[in-house]
Amino acid sequence: AKNMTHKLVFYSSLNKKLQEEAYNKIQDFKPPTGTIHMLHSKEDQCLHKDELNNVINQGYMPFRILCPHCENHTNCPYTLERKTISTGIYFVTHPMLHYLKYRIPQSIPVPDMIVVDENILKGFYLQELLLFHISY
Repeated sequence: AKNMTHKLVFYSSLNKKLQEEAYNKIQDFKPPTGTIHMLHSKEDQCLHKDELNNVINQGYMPFRILCPHCENHTNCPYTLERKTISTGIYFVTHPMLHYLKYRIPQSIPVPDMIVVDENILKGFYLQELLLFHISY
């Protein structure tokens, strides 16, 4: 762990429950302050949940359809949380890991390591997998 103090690691879990479990488990080891972080989902942080759910339910990606036109874009809790990503271990879910590949906002650095816990394919939504493959 000492060698990783200046590195960026994404620890990806299948779902929110397992993400929280892994995050809480590492707290038992009393890591140095500021080295362990939990990224929250857009659903948990969006200030316009009804509009967000409407966009998601129609099969669109919110960061392309909703977020660029949002009046809270500059002070969005979701975006602000991601703008502070630097070094340490960030606990994410597999769907979050999928969105982090787009590096939105662009300030998200490329991680030094990604730890994938459980079966990653079960963590992605079928629509997102199809969109991902179609875009390449």
